Amino acid sequence: MRKIGISFLIFWGTLFWGCYEGDGICYDSKRFVSLSIVSTSNIDSVQFFLNNQRICIGNAGIDQKMVICKDKSRETSDTMILMLLSEVDLNNCDRSEEYPMWTGFDCLVNGAFDTVKVDSSKLGVNVFSNGRKTIIETDFVVSGGLQVNVIPEQDTTRWFGYKENPAIPQHEAFENPAKSNRNGCFEGYCVATFPIARKEVCYDK
Repeated sequence: MRKIGISFLIFWGTLFWGCYEGDGICYDSKRFVSLSIVSTSNIDSVQFFLNNQRICIGNAGIDQKMVICKDKSRETSDTMILMLLSEVDLNNCDRSEEYPMWTGFDCLVNGAFDTVKVDSSKLGVNVFSNGRKTIIETDFVVSGGLQVNVIPEQDTTRWFGYKENPAIPQHEAFENPAKSNRNGCFEGYCVATFPIARKEVCYDK
């Protein structure tokens, strides 16, 4: 299984998962929901909704666009790298069948800047790609403590073929896709979930 190396931490620099010994404040991870969307087709931007309320905006906004690809300029030939769009030269990405290029976004809901009710809320997503807007209205009900990944239906065979975390060691959003729970497909996109592994989410004061 190919591994995806990480060149940055997806979540805010002031956010720490799991064991934390600094001068900060920690919360039970069950009050949070982590949302991600990834696709082998280009995604320009995304909007997340819970019960038709837009979330992940302002200070609690979506992180920068991420790209996962095999960088041909690097010496390691069998490694895919996860980078911010601003960090990667897309001309160096090997866009082969064996090494697809993924793009996407993620967001931690109910963080330090958030007051969003995450339990018993239906997930909605607007996806903007190449001048087209796709509105995804799901009947999936979100609950705290979940990592929720949204994947185009056309990518599910490849995505669920990962039998271990393809982003070891630092990115927990893609923990063992093959074993994630499948929660249905809506408007051409599928929802998969698994529990957030960490017991606490901690922030610097």
